[in-house]
Amino acid sequence: MLQALIIDDEPHARQTLEKLLARHCPEITSVLTAAGGAEAVELLDQHEVRLVFLDMQMPCMSGLELLDALKNKPFDVIFTTAHHEYAIEAIRQSALDYLLKPIDADELKAAVQKHLQRRHTVHNLVDLYADLLTRLTSATEQTTEARLLVNTHDGLFSLDPEEILYLKGDRNYTWFYLQDGRKIMSAKTLKDYESQLPVDYFFRIHKSHLVNLHHLSRILPLDRLELQDGSVLEVSRRRRAELLQKLSLPTA
Repeated sequence: MLQALIIDDEPHARQTLEKLLARHCPEITSVLTAAGGAEAVELLDQHEVRLVFLDMQMPCMSGLELLDALKNKPFDVIFTTAHHEYAIEAIRQSALDYLLKPIDADELKAAVQKHLQRRHTVHNLVDLYADLLTRLTSATEQTTEARLLVNTHDGLFSLDPEEILYLKGDRNYTWFYLQDGRKIMSAKTLKDYESQLPVDYFFRIHKSHLVNLHHLSRILPLDRLELQDGSVLEVSRRRRAELLQKLSLPTA
């Protein structure tokens, strides 16, 4: 009996892959599905899963973050992704498998057959996943120096902090307003990102706004500021003096 688990936050993606497995991969006798990391962890604790189809882009916890948390589990992983991200080359080099969405039936069959032929031991799995995470860290340091990785429903974005105008916190979500006019949302808090951005030019002007001071245009009356794109944002009273001091302006 070969039991598989599909981990994907998109219901349609889970259903489509489940149907493809039923139609083209009879070796897989049972398929479980999970919409996110917490549900996946619970299922993996309760069932003897040997093959996991893991979406790389998920809110709250990405596929790579989940893999890091579960790297000692005795299952094989086939990544699924709709995007040609920087991580694909690291996956290739680490001898792990991935499938690009929309998933092709022949590529799916080949990936499953590859899994059946090699049947990793626990030790080999640990080595492979450790190698992948090392490569990803190295790739991030070398090719995305000082960049911020933002996980969204639309994929994993690698942002240069300089292209960020400001961030807006909305409860447990954060909106990114970018120089080119794009607006993207992540299921992480503003505090999470504040700790990752350069403190020398990112400043919290309000409980819900974190601003890139390199894009500051002018300080306005009534505790407001204007950015180079014309955005006008409120500065909290308790932050105003600290902001002026940071800009080497008189606080009186």
